[in-house]
Amino acid sequence: NYFLLDGATNTDPTFNTQNFSASPDAVQEFQVEIGSYSAEMGGAGGGQVNIVTRSGGRRLHATAYEFLRNGAMDAHSFNDMGGTNHLVQNNFGGSLSGPVLPGKKTFFFLNYEALRHVQADTMTMTVPTADEIGGDFSMSGVTIYDPATTVANPNYNPALPVSQQNPQFTRKPFKDNKIPTGELSQVAVTMLTKYVPRPNLMMGMGSGMTMMGQPTVVGAGNDSNNYLDVRNEVHYTDQGTVRIDRQFNASNTGFARYSAGGEHGFMPENLPGFGYLHDNLSQQGMGSYSHVFTPSLLNVATIAVSRLSMNHTTESANKNDIVDELGITGIGFGGPAAWGAPYFAVQGYSPMGDSFSATPMHSWDTLVEGRDTITWLLGRHSLKFGGVYQRFIWPMWGFFQNRGFYQFTNGFTTDIGANDGTGSALASFLLGLPAVRQRQAGIPQMNLSQWYGDGYVQDTFRLTTNTTLDYGVRYEYMSALIDRRYTNSNLTFASDGTPSVFIGGQNGMPKGLMYPNRTDFAPRLGIAQNIPSRGLVLHAAYGIFYTPVDMNTWCNQRHNVPYTFPETNQSDNFTPSINGFNFAPAVLGKTVVSFTAMETHPSPQYIQQWSASMEQSLGKSTVLEIGYLGSGGFHLQRAHLINNAQPGPGAIQPRRPFKQISFVPNSVMPPDVTV
Repeated sequence: NYFLLDGATNTDPTFNTQNFSASPDAVQEFQVEIGSYSAEMGGAGGGQVNIVTRSGGRRLHATAYEFLRNGAMDAHSFNDMGGTNHLVQNNFGGSLSGPVLPGKKTFFFLNYEALRHVQADTMTMTVPTADEIGGDFSMSGVTIYDPATTVANPNYNPALPVSQQNPQFTRKPFKDNKIPTGELSQVAVTMLTKYVPRPNLMMGMGSGMTMMGQPTVVGAGNDSNNYLDVRNEVHYTDQGTVRIDRQFNASNTGFARYSAGGEHGFMPENLPGFGYLHDNLSQQGMGSYSHVFTPSLLNVATIAVSRLSMNHTTESANKNDIVDELGITGIGFGGPAAWGAPYFAVQGYSPMGDSFSATPMHSWDTLVEGRDTITWLLGRHSLKFGGVYQRFIWPMWGFFQNRGFYQFTNGFTTDIGANDGTGSALASFLLGLPAVRQRQAGIPQMNLSQWYGDGYVQDTFRLTTNTTLDYGVRYEYMSALIDRRYTNSNLTFASDGTPSVFIGGQNGMPKGLMYPNRTDFAPRLGIAQNIPSRGLVLHAAYGIFYTPVDMNTWCNQRHNVPYTFPETNQSDNFTPSINGFNFAPAVLGKTVVSFTAMETHPSPQYIQQWSASMEQSLGKSTVLEIGYLGSGGFHLQRAHLINNAQPGPGAIQPRRPFKQISFVPNSVMPPDVTV
């Protein structure tokens, strides 16, 4: 979708979402266009949402309000489990409008709205018992086997399924179902002892629940759903709008507006101590000037600046260096502002450590826009043509996976290397045997810039008194994103599929890593036929609508060498090949790194839409409307990304190994990077 505020772009290009959300008291009217709209609209293949803010009048006018919700007046939900249903929510604000001076032609409008929301979130989780943390699984309902005693079965038949009769290998169980103290990983013991709470519920009390009341996917063992977590989520928002309107004379009017909305608070995530704090600010300032040349010729010029700033940080930031306390080497980049815990995904237990939502990051993007529209009534024609120029600037840094991600399964402590109900992922964690581990050495950061240019011509032609034809064409151009400060890399592929790395802007390769499309023409056609004698109106339309990829997908390029090493180590599920939590120094040629690539000649993303409708009058007060809308998407969202080998939490993604990766000869690397 595409959002506008007072006719100026209010869409943040990073995620193609609304930037500033106006308070209802500040809204004069809104218009939503869906399906086969005119050439004046573009920038997306979905709906067009334009919100018009209020202006002041000749009389002073004011409003004030307060909406209150409180847990003392609410019933308990099922997810509360008989605990607290604490909620305090205040939504309040007001507006003031009128003339700047009595009898003059300048008017003002002011609006303020705030939200104060504090709510207790209840979540049922699964945590290890004190005995399990000490290596004692005698009460856990599973038998754990020592991976150090693995013996291959000489009679194993790979053509048959692994079973007790056809084991791939065999292991001996730990004596008394206990891991010897000397074999316990101090990383795991320290994490479980200091940062994971003990059970506070009877074990196995039914399905677990997330903060939003959704069932969790946890193990069904003896100690499942044994911890009740109650923490407050906090959301504070403040926003306001100020608008000044001026009527210079009968032919010239203008207005200026500034809107801003800030949001900050805290959201619980995972276990206590591992939520994240957020601090976001959206702003938009704009001015518009209208000039009537003649009764049939109108020009409207608009300039606007929009900005969205987002900040995330962890509870441990600047307070507790958990990675250093655990003693893990090769992770923990970014300094005190990025302190936190690794993300440990232990099968059958609730996630431990800082989630990816708690990634320390700061993004502040700016969109500068100028647009002009001319409307010309010429006989039976209503012509409209204009253009838009936009400059997008996007600096960002984020410590993604700087603290590491570790996934543990029960496979390494099973008896025969099969999912037969034996073994424990927690035992694998205590032994320091991850199935997958990931880290990102280095600090992903960027300072991107690009520009857009759009132009259109639209004509509404009244062929007869009952027939109207709409036709027009729109042209859209989007330059490639260019990093104004840092080097970026991408892949090209030879005819045999062999990839080669190139540095943007060197050896004739595009600085923006891809070549922009220059032929994005979007025709629009519509017809309306009125049949008064039958009380019938017929409509039909067709159009092409270009929809750009979210700029956020470009962030994947900042996870490539030379500035970062996104390293992934993966073992098979039953034979451990990764030992411990530490990462070796990142050395290209010896370290397996993930690499994200974009097509250098991406196909344009667009949607074709066609529609038909009929409106039939049924008497003086009833109208029946029947319509059909069809659409087809082409190259949507898949045109830019070739390979994104960055598994998320808990995901094990198979990938085809590259035959060879080589840098383009004579590529100039930054002086502080060694490859």
